[in-house]
Amino acid sequence: YEYRDRRVEMVLGALVHDNWCVFWRMRRAVDGYKKRLMEWAEDGLRVHALKCLGRSYLTVEKGYVERVAERAWEELREENGVGWELDGEKVVVRRAKG
Repeated sequence: YEYRDRRVEMVLGALVHDNWCVFWRMRRAVDGYKKRLMEWAEDGLRVHALKCLGRSYLTVEKGYVERVAERAWEELREENGVGWELDGEKVVVRRAKG
């Protein structure tokens, strides 16, 4: 069939490489049919992005976590099982040792 679409190739590349940044950028750029096909991978990439945040940061702002995951904090706690603590507007991912 030789179907070629630059956006579809970028989405597939993002899925192969677990690149959540490109995936969400392309999700905003594709039409409704392609966006609907991408929905099956959203939760997996959201969990992967949250794991990356957990490995990289001790504390992070709540707004940033919500923008990265594209979900409200309460939804992340309930649906994704995020066990991080909320301290005002900061999210404590893990405590510093010592």
